[in-house]
Amino acid sequence: MRPNHLAKPNQPTINPTVAAGTEAARADAVMAFQAFMQRVQTQRTPAILDIGISMAQVKVLHAVAASQGLHANELATWVGTTPSTISGLVDRLVDHGLLARRDDPTDRRQVLITTTPAGLELLDRFRELNRRMLDSLLLHVRVDDLPHITRAFGILDQAAQAMAADAQPDPDHPPAVLPRKDLP
Repeated sequence: MRPNHLAKPNQPTINPTVAAGTEAARADAVMAFQAFMQRVQTQRTPAILDIGISMAQVKVLHAVAASQGLHANELATWVGTTPSTISGLVDRLVDHGLLARRDDPTDRRQVLITTTPAGLELLDRFRELNRRMLDSLLLHVRVDDLPHITRAFGILDQAAQAMAADAQPDPDHPPAVLPRKDLP
């Protein structure tokens, strides 16, 4: 086999046939996941609709909870929308008692958007809904297949940890928004 002359220094040579097979296997896994999620979504839609907020609002709620508090411009960046859109979404979530606005202790000119206990409780309801759905699905899986599913989740968890480690901030090139850790 000829060496791959396009490989970067200190990186292994990749056989194009293996790379294509790996890419195809990933594409198959993604397609299987999408089919699975489509089927699950149709079964859990009534429970999600019962929650009473839009998916855009859920996304905002998750972003604020994950960051432990954000300014509106930071939140718009995280969610990938405009500050005016975020303002409306936050207004509705504040009206529902799921988010709160308060003075930023580090800069009184800024308003910090934080999650309320009710907002955290709602996110816990989503987690419980997901847990119950998975538990119900696993009732329909052969006992012999359960260790394979457990192993697959372990592999995906390790990949998520590796991806998070790869995304750690570079001090020389910080991202536009960093999660806030300075809040009480």
